[in-house]
Amino acid sequence: MAMTRECRIGSLPWFCGVWWLTLGVLLHGAAWGAHRLRDGLTLAILGLLDGSRWCSERAMECAKEGAEE
Repeated sequence: MAMTRECRIGSLPWFCGVWWLTLGVLLHGAAWGAHRLRDGLTLAILGLLDGSRWCSERAMECAKEGAEE
């Protein structure tokens, strides 16, 4: 199975998985920070959570590809 572009950073799927997972956690934390600021940030919160979900999915893909190697 060919590695996806997102999993080629340094040719190490594990490192890439950690990268995407860390980025997802940071985006999730930013969403919580925006939530604390309350009104008017609903779209920002949803965008940050969507980015967090996307990064988490990339981390899972990299983990799966790393397990297949």
